[in-house]
Order: sequence, then C-alpha cells, then structure tokens
Amino acid sequence: MAPGRHQTSSCSPPPERGYGPDLHVADTAVTDAVEGILLPGSALSLVAEQTSASTRLVDLTDKADVYGRGGVPVHVLIDMTQGIVTVHSEPTPDNGYRAKTWVKFGEKIRIPAPFDFELDTAGWQV
Repeated sequence: MAPGRHQTSSCSPPPERGYGPDLHVADTAVTDAVEGILLPGSALSLVAEQTSASTRLVDLTDKADVYGRGGVPVHVLIDMTQGIVTVHSEPTPDNGYRAKTWVKFGEKIRIPAPFDFELDTAGWQV
C-alpha cells in the first residue's frame, strides 16, 4: 500500500545501461511534472528488485549503492536464489544505505517509513 499521493509501477530497463528497478513507488506530484520515462531519484519512495540469474550480481551489489546515493528511502531486494528478502533504508549520499535488515522467505519483514508496514513472505518459494 503506497502512502498518500504515491503510485506503484513496474519498470522497463532504461536506455544506455542505466539502472531501472523491477518495481518503483513514486510521488505522483513529481511524476506528473516529468516528461519522458526517466524519473529523478527524488521522486522515488521505494524501489524493489527481484534477482534473476542474469542480474543477480548487480542487484546484490551496485544497485543498493546507486539507489541509496540517489536518496531513495527504501530499497527491497528479493533474492530468488537464496530465498532472502533484504530491506535497505536510511539512504546516504556517501555509501548507499546505513540500515539493512533481512529475512528468509516465509518470515515477516518491516518496510520502514514512509510505508511502515510488515511484509509477510509466507508462501514465497525459491
């Protein structure tokens, strides 16, 4: 459930090797004012990645750093190989995210503000 004036969208890969999350939640006040398909990091409230064989290494390393430095408040990483959900929060312009929590599939994990809810991964399987 997205807060206030936010909307959820799945994404297509951006042109020319830029990173695009599998899913993003963005402030509609900002997205309505943007032309084209690329959104500024300041518009994003949450990004989520689901790993695949071809993207796993980049999803696990580079993207968290890029999203955190870009100021995205919450980054959810679903590792389909290991069956782990990691939530990064407290972005910092210097080194990605200050906070990181994780659980195995089947457990609950807290998604912090601006969402502030518990994600139940019961039934998720590798």
